[in-house]
Amino acid sequence: SDDNDGQEPMDYTHTEDPQHSQGQRVIALKDYPLTGYDGVPIGELNQTYASRGFLNLKNFYTTWSSGEKANTKFICTFTCPVTGEHFASGRWKSEKGVTVIVENGVESYWYNTKKIAMTAAAARALDCFSLRRCYGTERAPWIRCLDSPYLAGNAPKLPDLPPGVVLPVALSQANEGVHVASPPKRALHDWYLSFSKKLENIGIFMDEPANEIGPTNESYNFWTNNLDSPDTLFTAIFTCHLTGERFASGSVIGEENTYKEDFWYFDHRECMLIPRGAILNEDDDECDSNGIDECLGLRRINFVWYKTKKKAMAAAAARAVDCFGHRDSLDDTIFDNRYCKENPYTIENAPELWKLVSESVRGVGSGDDWASLPHDERLTSRFDVPDLHSLLEGERSEEYWRAKYRDSRQTNDMTSEGETNLA
Repeated sequence: SDDNDGQEPMDYTHTEDPQHSQGQRVIALKDYPLTGYDGVPIGELNQTYASRGFLNLKNFYTTWSSGEKANTKFICTFTCPVTGEHFASGRWKSEKGVTVIVENGVESYWYNTKKIAMTAAAARALDCFSLRRCYGTERAPWIRCLDSPYLAGNAPKLPDLPPGVVLPVALSQANEGVHVASPPKRALHDWYLSFSKKLENIGIFMDEPANEIGPTNESYNFWTNNLDSPDTLFTAIFTCHLTGERFASGSVIGEENTYKEDFWYFDHRECMLIPRGAILNEDDDECDSNGIDECLGLRRINFVWYKTKKKAMAAAAARAVDCFGHRDSLDDTIFDNRYCKENPYTIENAPELWKLVSESVRGVGSGDDWASLPHDERLTSRFDVPDLHSLLEGERSEEYWRAKYRDSRQTNDMTSEGETNLA
């Protein structure tokens, strides 16, 4: 049924152009599927969740049959591993062999094979996600099923489950908050790949091939706490190779026995970090140390220190994945299944002291300088936006971003030609 909670049926085909006084109909802005995945809902859904670190969704599809041996039909429910929301098979447009069954006022859609039923469930979930992204904007959702999508909280009743069939729950519920997704550095790489596909949808293409779009080892820097073995610990930062934004090692959930928190000093006048041991003696009490802070004009900043540099770098990737995933969300939701204990943040509400440190400090001690990206080479500078996610804002059309990208490329080409001529 196309019951839309008593509202008028949604029109996804066109919209009024407010700039045309004659009320002329124009083609609406569309929330297109990921490039290369049109007509492949399961693949598109897999790629969507890969950006959150979930590389295997197999256990989140639940299928069952009608029980009729001579003419068996299948239905499926997809469970979101983040929220636990369930999506039953929709009436997928690309499949004609569907059987509609109505029981207790609930209309359900059954298919000839399990795979098609799973595909229809993935299509239903994608339709709902698309509607929620577009809700309140001029963009129209991309619809794969004949039955209408719905907003969160407005889901229709699920088909009755047969005896013995139990639907999965969100990972955070099943594992008491312990993150069991892919390793953080892998999840971060997959997030960049997924995000680049979103940019392609609005006409922005990366210069690098798809397999090189993610960060490299050069994007990570680490340093020690300046203590001798066996007390040596490591902390790290990840520097985004597209924007220059930096993320420090977080407190990874489930790794409590491998790290400790301790502070260093930040000298804002010299733009440098100073080990606490260079300022404080072990005999200094808290009162004395506070006086030293005030006298020297230093500020304390906490870091998370790990037993190995590998874990420290993974923790920096984890912090970045959490923040990027938070910025991916439709609202300010902070997901329970994040990697780190610390709350993720947007570019606008980044911790004030960390933002100051990350933008002014070039390195620590005599070690290598931190990875950096010149301001004019940042993707955010090219498009005059504060962060990557601003490129996906609905207020601006695809044509706006395509024009911005063409202008930036022309400027870069002219600069390169000038440098060649000078050479």
